[in-house]
Formats: sequence, C-alpha cells, structure tokens
Amino acid sequence: MAQAVSVRWTLLGQFAQAVGDPDLLTGRSTPPLRFWPQATGSAPWSGRLSPWHLGRVMRGEEEEWLATQRPSRVREVQAGRLAWTEVDLIDIEGGFARPLREGLEVFGVHVNYLPVGQPRHLVAALDGSRPIAPYVIVSCHGDEGRILLEDVAEELARFQPFNGAIGRERVREHLHLPGSVTLVTGGDTGEPALADAFLDADASIYVAPRGAPFGYASVFAPLFFFYELTERRTPMEAVERLRAHDEELAMWHLYRR
Repeated sequence: MAQAVSVRWTLLGQFAQAVGDPDLLTGRSTPPLRFWPQATGSAPWSGRLSPWHLGRVMRGEEEEWLATQRPSRVREVQAGRLAWTEVDLIDIEGGFARPLREGLEVFGVHVNYLPVGQPRHLVAALDGSRPIAPYVIVSCHGDEGRILLEDVAEELARFQPFNGAIGRERVREHLHLPGSVTLVTGGDTGEPALADAFLDADASIYVAPRGAPFGYASVFAPLFFFYELTERRTPMEAVERLRAHDEELAMWHLYRR
C-alpha cells in the first residue's frame, strides 16, 4: 500500500509541474482538486484525477505533439475543431464549384455550398442579410469585367432585382460583403473597375483574373490559394505564389485598400 501511495503522489507531482499548479499537492488548487474515492483507500490521497484535471493533462500532451508536426491550419481540425475557417461557395452555371467544394473540405474548410439559378439567389446569398463567411468564392464565367448570369424567363424576370450579367453598378447596388476575402473565378472578372466595386461593397480583399485563363486553371487557382492559406500564409503571399506558378495563373490579381 505504501508503494502504491508513493507512486500516486509522484504522478500527481508530475502532473502539478506539467500544468504549472503547485497548489495541487496542498489542496489549494483553483478550481478545487476533485477525486473519485476508492473503497479501500485510507492514504492521504487515494483515487484518480478528476475529469477536469485529466482533460488538462491530455490537452497538454496533444498540444506538445501537434507542435512537433508540420505547421498547418489543419492541426486545428486535428485538435478537435470542425473546421479552421468557412467559405461561402457561390455556384453560378457550371463554374466548377462541386470539385472546389470537395477540395476545400480536404483542407479542413467548412463550405456553405450555395447554387444560384436566378439573380435574386445571388443577392440573397451576398447582400449581407445573412452572415457572410470570412471567405467567399464566386465560381462562375465572366466577360469584360462582368459576372455572367443567363437571362431568366420573361415570366420570372419581373420578380428579379435585375436580369442578366452583374457588373460594377449592380455589385455596388446589391452586394454587401463586410470584411470577406472574395475570390471570383470568371474570366475578365479581375478588371479594376469590378474589383473597386467589390471593395466598395466592403470586401476586404478581392482576387480574380485579368484575362481569360483556360478552364481548369479556374479550378486550380482557388485550390492553390487555399492550400497556401492552410499552410499559414497570408492572402497576399498566397496570390504572389500563385502568380509565380505559370503564365496562366499570372493573370490573377489581388486588390485591397
């Protein structure tokens, strides 16, 4: 019995040192040290660590282990978070959003997949009437500084806030993206006039291509961007590395104020 008590006190002393709480050994710990009593115990301490203290030990061990791993935001998911960030993924008419969604989820990103079939869907997603995610991806086609939306049927058009493509005026009138990093995949959507409109709509950063990258470049670019963010780089660093990859990806530009 004496040997068992000695071992228990040694373990408790090691735990007290690990959590930086020497008062554990005197009973003056805050929150109070709680134990599950054992029927046969008559020594000064007999029992096991409470769930609260045991949890602190396990968290400390996990933090030490994670610190030895390759730095990545994915470590936050490994440590128990459901995701390290959130993205509103706006799918407009075949802009490759579904493979983007699956790729982003591999990086530990929570994706709100929002398909758009009518202009009012886009407005409902991004007018600020619902909480906007820290990151927004508009997966779309573009042309001449506009995000392309097909005209809806005449019987529906009268119920829409607008009909057809969305350019700078409509962005300023209908969208509100407070603080969000916004990435648009459509060709020519990186024109400065459209970028200024998104920044006027309170996006903190706007990323899009000036020019028309070939199709699958518009899938690779957002995935590359979020790979870099997951590697703990800033959006500015991510776009710099993206642009250095090749001539197609050099079309992507970042705008901010």
